[in-house]
This record gives sequence, structure tokens and C-alpha cells, in this order.
Amino acid sequence: MSQRVNLPGAVLITAVLLAAACSCPAQCPDWSLDIGTPGISGASSSVAALSVFDDGSGEAVYAGGQFSLAGGVGAANVAKWNGSSWSAVGSGTSAVVFALTSYDDGGGDALYAGGFFPYAGVTVNNVAKWNGTTWSELEMSGNVGVNNAVKALAAGNGLLYVGGSFTRAGGLVANRVASWDGTSWAELGTPTLNGVNGAVSALAVAESGSAVGPALYVGGTFSTAGGNSAISMAKWDGSTWSSLNGSMNSGGTVLTLLVDGDVLYAGGKFTFAGGVPANRVAMWDGTTWHALGTGLNDDVQALAVFDDGSGPALYAGGSFDIGGLEGIAKWDGVTWSIVGDGVNDTVKALVEVNEVSTLGPSLYLGGSFDEIGISGQAASLIAEWEGCPPPVPGDCTGDYIVDLDDHAEFAACLVGPNNGPISQDCECVDLDEDDDIDLIDFSLFQELFTN
Repeated sequence: MSQRVNLPGAVLITAVLLAAACSCPAQCPDWSLDIGTPGISGASSSVAALSVFDDGSGEAVYAGGQFSLAGGVGAANVAKWNGSSWSAVGSGTSAVVFALTSYDDGGGDALYAGGFFPYAGVTVNNVAKWNGTTWSELEMSGNVGVNNAVKALAAGNGLLYVGGSFTRAGGLVANRVASWDGTSWAELGTPTLNGVNGAVSALAVAESGSAVGPALYVGGTFSTAGGNSAISMAKWDGSTWSSLNGSMNSGGTVLTLLVDGDVLYAGGKFTFAGGVPANRVAMWDGTTWHALGTGLNDDVQALAVFDDGSGPALYAGGSFDIGGLEGIAKWDGVTWSIVGDGVNDTVKALVEVNEVSTLGPSLYLGGSFDEIGISGQAASLIAEWEGCPPPVPGDCTGDYIVDLDDHAEFAACLVGPNNGPISQDCECVDLDEDDDIDLIDFSLFQELFTN
């Protein structure tokens, strides 16, 4: 339909009302029901790892764990979600996957899977590479993979880091952590004194320029790193191992690590970090540990930073609860709150897609749950918390549509050239961002309004 709208300055226009396309949910942020119904399933199934990777057909979310079906499609322990449907990832793996990440070894980006599996189409021994079409092994001098489970993967500083319960990688003595450069394995330390003395559960890389980098951070259940005391948490700077102010309390375990800019977050089963009381989650700024409020009341198994439309925030997944609601929580810098009324069991993996696309902006959750929200909506082992897209230019009412209501707002804000500054309420129609609402903005607004 068309309608005449009178604007100050005797400008007369004919407007065509056409809603702008919007990828946001009817209410946001909120749960999306697409990915988890029918979701992932199989005997004794769970999702332990999530990663985002582009195999050449577009960015997709990959899930790893122990399962045989994804969206009703056969998928052996690894599956791909492209935003609308599930598919298998080749032949998958012969047993459980604990970790997924992407890494470019110089031959193009590839997806790497770690776990406790001997085969992925070929013999791989617990770690394998997917190039978008085939699985392959990480082999050096005839020695394939590692000799025990891989629990963590991280890429950075030109290397792929692998952590777990193994003591040999590519034939080398490598105590529970090693690096791969695309052709060769390397221990972290000397041939006789390297790695850590207990299982590794988490890895995170801080690049040069970060206040906590460049470094590899290693978490797990151990008491020494490179022969030096380091309880459950250690730093490798490329030549030397060290603790982070002694790291966690005795008996504590680090299950997940996340580098975000100039800080490192750690989550797990600990109650102290560097002598600072910190219940299961803490932040390291390069010199000091900090608690995040009162922390959480049970294990933290996954961490991610996600912007749901209200600004970036830290999210934690695990087996904790807040007021009886469990599994997924958000830290706003002051308090923890449960997200979307939680899930009904443990969250073991998180991955964020902060870009507006067929996949996001969304936070994806994997674990052992089968219901989301207070109403118990079905979501089998995987779920999507859908955020709000960025504001639509020209939309002053926040409904993601440029319509007649916004036209009325524009009319009220039109003050003519060089009559700024503008009020905060009029920033939505200052489309050329010159602190003035004028005929240039009017022309831009009309283009948005009709297209």
C-alpha cells in the first residue's frame, strides 16, 4: 500500500511500506528448536565437542562425541549442521570423539578430531584430519597418531596442540601434550623432560599482542609441568613451563580454558586459583587470578564468549545449577544468571557464531541433556540459543522492520542541515553518522524503507 506522509520543510513523499527481511527469531534471545529436533542420538550417546568449520561449501557447526545418528541420518561420532540439515562427516570415527578444532597446516584449513578411536576410515590412532572430503592420519616416520586418548585440541602460533592421556606422539616421548606442524610431531620441552605428569583436559592458545600471550595454556589433573610444580594448570611459552601463581588447589581439575583478548578464563572442579577463592571458574589477567562473583556450585565443562544482542558476555556450561535451573549460565561482569531457564542435564561443549548468517548469531550447546527451557522442549544432546542480530539501520522501534512507525520517528527527528547535535533517540535515523538529521539521511532512509 502507499501513504502520504508530511515532513517538516514542506517535503512531500510517497512511501511504500515493505518490511525489511530479518533473520531474528520472533522473540530474541531465545531457543531455536530446529537443530535439536530430532537432534543427536544413539546408545549411551552424548556430545562432547563443537566447532565451526568451512569445508568449502560454507560455514557449518560440527559436533563430536559418542553417537550414531544426527537428525535421523547415520553419523558415526562426528556430524555436520549447515543451518538447516544434518549430514555425516565421511565414515566418521570408530569410537568416541572428545575434541574438535580447525587448523591450517599450510595446505588449507582442515577440521581435526581427537578422542579414543583407532580408525577414521583409515588407521589414525586417536587423532585425525578431515579436509572436507576424506579423513587422514597424522603420521611421522611411519608412526601414526598418539598412544592414548586425546581430550583437547587447540590451534595457534602456527601449530596444532594436542593434549590428553598419551605418552607418545608420532613415536616421540610426549607426556600428555604435543604439537603438530602439518608434517612433524614435537614434544613440549626436552626429550627427557617434557609435558605434564597427569591427564590434560583443556588447551588454549594466546597469540602475540595479548596480555596473556604468546603462550599455550594447559589444564587438567596434574602436579608438575616440565618438572616444575604446577597444579592442574600450566603455561608453555615456547621454551619453558611455569605455573600461574601456583595454579589451582590440590585435588582440583581444570576442564576448560578460553582466551578472550587480554584475559584467560578457566573452568573445572577447583575452588581456589592461585590462592584466590574461586568456585569452579576464574579469570587470569597475566599476573593475577580473579574470582567471577561467587562462582558456580558444580563442575564447569565449557566456556564461550557470545553476544546475544546485549553485548559480549561469558557463558559457562556444566553440571551446576542456579535456583534449580541448570547447565548453562551467563556472567554479565557482576552476576551469574541461568540462560533460557536452562537444560535438564550437563552441558559439555559450547561454540559461538557471532556473525549474522544461516548459523547465527547463536550459541550452540552440546552435552547429555534432552530438554531445554522451563517447559521442557525436546532437544536431543544439542541446542541453539539464538541471539538478536545487530540493529537494522533506520529501525527506531526495535522490531527489525523499517516501516511507518519508523517514518514517524524520522519526521520528529528531521531538524534540517547543520542543526545538530542530535538526541540519542534520533541516532537510529542519522544514517550518514554526521550528528545531524537532514535530507541526506532522508534519501538514505527512503531507500531502506522501500527496499
